Amino acid sequence: MMAPLKGLDIAPPQAYPYARRGFCGLLVPYGNYAMEYEARAFLPEGFVPLTARLSEDGEDLEARLANYFDFQKLAAALKSYGSTPLLAAGVACSSTSYIIGIERELEVFRRLNELWNGRVAWTTEAVDLAFTELGTRRFTLVSPYPAGITAACIGYWERRGYSIEHVEQIEPGTGFHPIYTIPEPLTDQAVARAVARSRSAVFITGTGLATLSALGQNRDAGVPVLSANLALCWRLAMLAGLPGSSLTDWLSQSAPWRRHLP
Repeated sequence: MMAPLKGLDIAPPQAYPYARRGFCGLLVPYGNYAMEYEARAFLPEGFVPLTARLSEDGEDLEARLANYFDFQKLAAALKSYGSTPLLAAGVACSSTSYIIGIERELEVFRRLNELWNGRVAWTTEAVDLAFTELGTRRFTLVSPYPAGITAACIGYWERRGYSIEHVEQIEPGTGFHPIYTIPEPLTDQAVARAVARSRSAVFITGTGLATLSALGQNRDAGVPVLSANLALCWRLAMLAGLPGSSLTDWLSQSAPWRRHLP
């Protein structure tokens, strides 16, 4: 059995240079730079994310996505932080949850959290906790995925007891990755359409999707607008016990991360 990370505990952080509120681990698929960029905007100042890269193996897209949640690979990625005093760690990949399903996902993270003191978060867990705090089981979905993964996403959330009001599909990008290279105006437009139709909340799925511009343009929406990355960062701050970690604070017009919006 792997030894748990020494740093994943509830000890108060020391005032490290640049990291007066401590460190968190951020595990991302190897090309996902949007999550890294947005984490620096969303996380409170002085709470520093340290990134580990997740690799994959597989014959097709679904097999490769499923491989991100291989228990041994995730455990090895967490162990790579060594003695770094992490207050929490987050696995930033939502599409894998949709592909492997709820039961397998929960088993993987149950095992990880047994080893690392319950301090490992993941995207879909964070989103579910956020909507629970908001008191809604309905949302309009904004998806950057191919049709098959969007369908798996819908099925996943319906099995979790949610009703999907409407789906806004974003056309894929044309660069090195179909999601990471989606131009921001396409996301902005899709989120604006979702806000106009929603009667409950809007959820932007996809941790590799650039969402800061869309969040900025819809800051006065009449419904909550939640992105996958915002939810995971909120969960990391909550696990770390940082002040101001209620979702009401995070979604308010005065939330500190809004200063970083375009």
